Amino acid sequence: MERKHVYIFLGILGFLIVLFIILVAIQSQPTAPTDESSVQPGAQENSDSTNQSPNEDVQSVPVADLETPEKTAKGFYDWYVAHPNPLKSGAYKARKELASEYKKQVEYVSGVKPQSDPVICKDNKVIDTKVTSITYDPGDEKAIVIIGENTPPESELHRFFLNKVNENWLITDVNCIGRP
Repeated sequence: MERKHVYIFLGILGFLIVLFIILVAIQSQPTAPTDESSVQPGAQENSDSTNQSPNEDVQSVPVADLETPEKTAKGFYDWYVAHPNPLKSGAYKARKELASEYKKQVEYVSGVKPQSDPVICKDNKVIDTKVTSITYDPGDEKAIVIIGENTPPESELHRFFLNKVNENWLITDVNCIGRP
């Protein structure tokens, strides 16, 4: 009787080891490197627009609006909260303000948690906003822009992380800031 339990235990252990190896292999598969620095202004829009449905209403982003982190973050935020459904429609994929890796992250999270919004916290969707602060790294290649309410109590709403690529500022992440 005890020998039977040993075989069952070894079988389960073997199964778990095989499962672990498969999971490690899947997660360690190399992905094609995407070097944002090799993307020329305007080139990203063309590659992403193929994921767009023909009826999608997507606004073009002038390159001038990517010249400062403030314009990039505020422009994207304003477009995002005004759009009826930027996630389900996939319209965010055509936005030049977003780094390609961040687009992939948004797509992944949207697939795993379809009821959540991985970009803007639903409790923090405010139309009347302003840039409340901006912080640059010492090399001026990265910046953090905070978007807040334009009317009292002027709470900070979202923190945008941006990298400078080919003289354009691209959003690499967005975090919610709790409201009081």
